[in-house]
Amino acid sequence: MARSLDDLAAHLTATAALLIATALAGCGDDGGGDACVTGAADDGTYTLALDGLCLRGVTAHARAVDGATWDVAATIATTDVDGGVVVTLAAPGDVLGVALELPGVPADRMLQQGYQSWSFVGTVEIPAAVTLAADGLPAWPVPASGDPVDEELGAGYHAALFRRGTDGPALVVGALRADVAVTGLAAVRAGDGADVTVAWGAAREPLTGAGGEVRSEPILVAAAATPEAAMDRLAAAFAAEHAAEPAPARPPAGWFSWNEHFPDIDAALIEAHVDAVATTLAPLGMPLVEIDDGWEPAWGDWVADEARFPGGMEAIGATITDRGLVAGVWLAPFLVDTTAAAAQGDPTRFVRGPDGQPLVHRLTGNPRSFYVVDATDPDGLAIATAPIATLAAAGFTYFKLDFLYAGAFAGDRADAVTGVEALRRGLAAIRDAAGPDAVIEACGAPILPVIGRADVLRIGSDTAFEAFDLKFTMVGWAARALAGRAWLWPRIWLDADQVQVRAPYTLAEARAGAVVTALAGPAYSLGDDLTTLPAERLALALDPVVLDVAGGPAPARAIGIMDTATREAPQSPLLEQFREPVGLVTLPASRFEVEGASGDHYAITVDWNGDHAVTVDTVQP
Repeated sequence: MARSLDDLAAHLTATAALLIATALAGCGDDGGGDACVTGAADDGTYTLALDGLCLRGVTAHARAVDGATWDVAATIATTDVDGGVVVTLAAPGDVLGVALELPGVPADRMLQQGYQSWSFVGTVEIPAAVTLAADGLPAWPVPASGDPVDEELGAGYHAALFRRGTDGPALVVGALRADVAVTGLAAVRAGDGADVTVAWGAAREPLTGAGGEVRSEPILVAAAATPEAAMDRLAAAFAAEHAAEPAPARPPAGWFSWNEHFPDIDAALIEAHVDAVATTLAPLGMPLVEIDDGWEPAWGDWVADEARFPGGMEAIGATITDRGLVAGVWLAPFLVDTTAAAAQGDPTRFVRGPDGQPLVHRLTGNPRSFYVVDATDPDGLAIATAPIATLAAAGFTYFKLDFLYAGAFAGDRADAVTGVEALRRGLAAIRDAAGPDAVIEACGAPILPVIGRADVLRIGSDTAFEAFDLKFTMVGWAARALAGRAWLWPRIWLDADQVQVRAPYTLAEARAGAVVTALAGPAYSLGDDLTTLPAERLALALDPVVLDVAGGPAPARAIGIMDTATREAPQSPLLEQFREPVGLVTLPASRFEVEGASGDHYAITVDWNGDHAVTVDTVQP
């Protein structure tokens, strides 16, 4: 029987406690003859006592708002948790960030997490250097650009695992919250280990604290015998940090228009899929019909394109809901095409740069230019909230909100808040406009800032691209992202993008893609054209075991998440696919464990660089 969110959260915490009980109690003597005790040392550095690991010489410093370097002394406060400590950093005055330095970490590899949904997630060899900003700390450029191509080997965001080879303890360092600022993490080789830098305030925006002191949001520093156990500790600490917040709504499954037709959609295509979903998917518990990009004349002008949808969104919404289905729709709420009608008029509705003019955002691979909505300006925010309220009135209850990273860009706004604070404020207003029954999916989203503001999170790149053939690297990308980001549940449901089972995938590849996509959970949906998909292909996507896995109470747990490491950080599955037939740059975990809706437990293995076969075994829990 499937368990509730509360039951699973309690089980996760109990699992972490069991892991701790069977591990070494504290790190004791780290080989140097001195007892390892968390606290300040006589030389002003700190020691962090973790399970099986002692970190000495730890320091903290900050960068003042008017400073050129990170030369402001900061303090470290710790709270003991299972496997280690939760750290809070504090610095006097207004600062641009507070940094924690962990020297001599016994590690040569890092499970690196990218900034946003589409960014690379995987285990890499720790490099000799990362790109530094003028202030001397890692640059961490992606919060400013939003672009996954700016991700760099050894420099990640939000959380990371560190380990030497496949032996010894695994260190986990992870921000537990991002309501105000983003945490950046970077590692460089130092002797036979690595020096790790953790900065709360990676975007370098002014941070103001109460009482003349800035305090960071909580950061977990813990260790465990294996990477999987370390990830469990991160998941438990993260769930505990957010335990008082409302649980996310469970998403519906169904069909999305983007992954075969891309923007080439119209009312006739959607109406045909209403019939297909009603007759084929809805009886299996998959009632969603999602209308993706292409329904609007321009980003920011969130009304139906009259040529494609002559009856408007109200008519197509009624067509969907009159059949008892769930109506879904896509928007990029914080971006406005500079040629759109919504872009004309008062420029103060948009985030502004140092020159006082609206920021102009461009993304690699997209020829258009966009302004960024100022979510702290009522007129600016109305560009998103007014049409969402209209769509909600037309029966739409599933909102896929895309390119959300833009809402967190640094810049001048009506209110002096950070980009993260502006994004969260905007998402709160959007939820109010969407109504109490709405399900919000975050896509192209900075990971931690959307926690508590969205129900579903895209955790990987697209798995299909316009004008490019399907390649199995896209399935591998989804699996890596799932393995690295499953710790976010139960505070948000995961979406590995829609499954594609059409040619040119072989039948083995299509089956593997269906199983891997299902491992993320109930957001499992189809991206092929249901009106043309051959029956044998559709059967792979709707296999009873696949649907049982997708309907389970929690995402799958990956085993072997740091078994292999790469010297490359692929910036896109499109770039990674050009290495074929060599295969995936970074192999995902080859084994996953998951509970199905039936209560059956499965062990899933995938042959990533062979014939791409997947094996599904029923096992004892």
